Amino acid sequence: MKFIIRNIGTIESAEIELNNLTVISGENNSGKTTISKIAYAVGQASSSFPIDYKRHQYNEFRKLYDEISFHLTRLLRTSEEVKQYDSYQKLMSVLLDIRRSSEVTEFDLSITKELVVEMEGYLEGKDEVSPNFFRRIYSILDKLDNLYDEYNYNDPIDKFIFRALKNEFINELLNKKNGAKEAYLSLEMDEFKVFEITFNNKEILSFNSEQNKLPIKDSTLIEGPYIFQLAPIIHDMSVRDSIS
Repeated sequence: MKFIIRNIGTIESAEIELNNLTVISGENNSGKTTISKIAYAVGQASSSFPIDYKRHQYNEFRKLYDEISFHLTRLLRTSEEVKQYDSYQKLMSVLLDIRRSSEVTEFDLSITKELVVEMEGYLEGKDEVSPNFFRRIYSILDKLDNLYDEYNYNDPIDKFIFRALKNEFINELLNKKNGAKEAYLSLEMDEFKVFEITFNNKEILSFNSEQNKLPIKDSTLIEGPYIFQLAPIIHDMSVRDSIS
């Protein structure tokens, strides 16, 4: 696995091969920690960040469905008559089920739309119902449509990589010594370019990849001499695995 690095952390330019056991040595501020953080960030981008992203998306769905529920509750305060409509009762029940569920489906949206249209038919022309009421509901449904479209796309690997790098380097992502305005990172495995990304401190400038998954399952970064205390345990586990 080879990383090509330009203007990240303390590194101005480097090509680093990491295969099996790789030992990196050098003086202080020569880039050892930068390399470790880059490898760790790419591993995190392939494991924990997709989970966080899905969780964030799910929270966005719930927030929008909760908005519909909020507007329906307000409508009930202005018109007690709403309670008698089957579609109102069903819609509130569906929204409650969505809140309790651990996943979101497009069926949730389609049934919600159907019940909203049915309710609109019952309440059309009623003085107690503001003409803006259904306009607001349909606006929320449009947002849900867009969110489902986004949800069905492949995970944005470029965003995961960029966020993971920013998490590791915070405000020192770009090399400050040479006043760099942008940085570059690419990963190659067996002469195949997995990805290449160009970015500054604020945003991704370009990204290229022929696949939407990173070939790294996970990564662990242990800073400091503590790793030497773990070495016997790791060795022992490796020996057991090879015997079994």
